[in-house]
Amino acid sequence: MPGWIRGTGKMVRVFRIICTGLILLSSGFCFAEEAKADRQLVRTLMQKSGLSKQIEQIPAAMQADIVRASLESDNPLSQSEIDDLSRKAAEAFNAGILKDTVERYILGNLPEKDIRMVLAWVNSPLGEKISRLEEEAATPAAYQEIQKIAAQEIKKSARSELLSILDNAIKATDVGVNIAINVQVAFILAVTAGMPAEQRPSVEDILTEVSKDKAQLRQNIERETMAGFLYAYRSLTDSELGKYIEFAESGPGKKYHAVSAEGLNAALMQAGLALGSKLGQGISKEGNNSF
Repeated sequence: MPGWIRGTGKMVRVFRIICTGLILLSSGFCFAEEAKADRQLVRTLMQKSGLSKQIEQIPAAMQADIVRASLESDNPLSQSEIDDLSRKAAEAFNAGILKDTVERYILGNLPEKDIRMVLAWVNSPLGEKISRLEEEAATPAAYQEIQKIAAQEIKKSARSELLSILDNAIKATDVGVNIAINVQVAFILAVTAGMPAEQRPSVEDILTEVSKDKAQLRQNIERETMAGFLYAYRSLTDSELGKYIEFAESGPGKKYHAVSAEGLNAALMQAGLALGSKLGQGISKEGNNSF
């Protein structure tokens, strides 16, 4: 185990577990050369699609994940450590800042014509229904139910196969893995920034260490993605899911999911840096920390 991992103590191990819960969108496309939309149009899209509501739930999800991560850790946090980490996480993962970052990214990278086409979809009866279901699935209460589903064996069926097609269409598992890794790297970079130069890891060192468990991380995220889909879309018919997949595979659908995902990825990385910076202040020059 690298010395910088030992030096950062439980905070890094706990944050690794927390990151498996960041299964929300991401990928990377840029269409900045096309006509831009105005900010209010983007804000309307985020509200209508349910994205704003989902982002607003992230701080609460972080709180729940901190407790869960501590319980799953071989070296659990004390209650005072949980309280301190929860407070700092709430400050770093501020919903208002996250939404503003995503909004600005969509504004700069998604053409107005595509925004209007996506709005036409989310304003349709099925689009409104799906947005509402996704908002409901982002609540803390729903999160607990999704965790229960994820903890059980998810058997293959015609329904799960259809949901796997949806997963592939919106790249949920792929982007969930990217977000989890990117946020961990940002977090550890900030945590270790105050260490002496000879002890401080490089980005390559951190990426190598974080990626060691990538196969297991992907498996966890794929399972939780399927659990989330099973819960969120349980009231949709196969025909309705098929129409959702058609939208997700369309040009505007692909662009919207990709750009909003990349914006969220950037927002969460910034939050990871902020949290790492807050926690890194507890690391002494000898490599010890408050955890």
